[in-house]
Amino acid sequence: MTSVASAIDAPLASILVVEDEALVRQMLTRSLRRLGYRVVEATSGVDALLLWPDIAGGVDLVLTDMVMPGGVSGTDLAASLREQKPGIEIIVMSGHSAKVGNERDAAAHGVRFMSKPFSLATLRQTVLAALGAERPSRV
Repeated sequence: MTSVASAIDAPLASILVVEDEALVRQMLTRSLRRLGYRVVEATSGVDALLLWPDIAGGVDLVLTDMVMPGGVSGTDLAASLREQKPGIEIIVMSGHSAKVGNERDAAAHGVRFMSKPFSLATLRQTVLAALGAERPSRV
């Protein structure tokens, strides 16, 4: 039987954060944990693919950068992870100036897009929407 205290303390969901810039990854991880999520970190798309077999069953959402070193972009990662776990929710983020192209690329892969920089409120709202807790909004 689950106690009320343990149910309240339970994480809302588990999120894989894939970001090559250490400071950005740390900020995202800290913010998501403060919001009540369990977070696993990966430093690149390649790193995420290596971790995935061990963590896939417990991950509810992937939050990934669009452009990363190593030859695996955020949309490449999304396609690969969806082959292995259809229906996994994915948010791709980018700070590159070609926002319209990034949004179209993300939409073509069936993932949500967030333009960097973004506020904690935007992060929260987009994550909730991806997890089905709120209606999606234009970011």
